[in-house]
Amino acid sequence: FTYDVGAEVAVKNIRGGSGDLVIVGTLKGKYTPAGLDIDAELKLKSAWTYTSGDVKAKFKTGKVTLDVKQSKLKSFTYDVASDVEISNITGGSGPLKLKGTLKGKYSPAGLDIDAKLTFVPDWTYTKDDIAVTLKKGNITLDVKQSKLKSFTYDVGAEVAVKNIRGGSGDLVIVGTLKGKY
Repeated sequence: FTYDVGAEVAVKNIRGGSGDLVIVGTLKGKYTPAGLDIDAELKLKSAWTYTSGDVKAKFKTGKVTLDVKQSKLKSFTYDVASDVEISNITGGSGPLKLKGTLKGKYSPAGLDIDAKLTFVPDWTYTKDDIAVTLKKGNITLDVKQSKLKSFTYDVGAEVAVKNIRGGSGDLVIVGTLKGKY
């Protein structure tokens, strides 16, 4: 049989998920002896967090499409307002915390994220005698199969250079940084 109904769906056992992903909306699909097929466009019922490695994304509001074949989750796509935290960046002053919009896809291969975000608190990256504090600004984030591939930035910054031979102290420069990691 086929169906087209309003529903509340709880997706269970998502590796790295903070619990069930609960979404509400319209389900279309069919049932056969091989299992249930679902094509759905849904909205998040409540916030949900996905963690993989050093990347944690909290989905707050937005929409999700769901693809289930023979009662197994194949993938879901999303376009949601989110908070993102990236931990263990060598030289970082702590987790890099951002907020904004995430678009992407989850499949058994991992989570893909295409994000446009802004910094939540200031964040400092230190390498040898140079410290760069990123302040107000924007960042884009590219995660493929749950691994950080790159991010671009256009942010206010303060750069401090220490131990300049003959200098009277730290050289501090304030301005805007644009670049890519």
